[in-house]
Amino acid sequence: MWAKAGNFNKQQLCEIYALEAVQKWEEAAEKWEELAQPENAKHCWLKSNSDRAIARSSLGEPHAAIEDLNQAILLNPKLAAAYNNRRAVRRDLKDTLGALED
Repeated sequence: MWAKAGNFNKQQLCEIYALEAVQKWEEAAEKWEELAQPENAKHCWLKSNSDRAIARSSLGEPHAAIEDLNQAILLNPKLAAAYNNRRAVRRDLKDTLGALED
């Protein structure tokens, strides 16, 4: 039995990470989108939102990725991974000042 977190469980997370591992970014982004619904617990939404940003960035949607990361940081300003991921996306966009801020 998988331990549930919010409205999803570890098996669902493993499936998404497996999709990302083989670079099936579009499928992974869709799965993260499902998990990022408001009915999920705040911490679960936060995690899925941050990870969905990675998939969106890999799909060539850097601005959508930054929006996800901004929301994750707004909900938890101490989430270091979100700052690091946003820095990487900003760097790829040649936003040097923004990347340095993160």
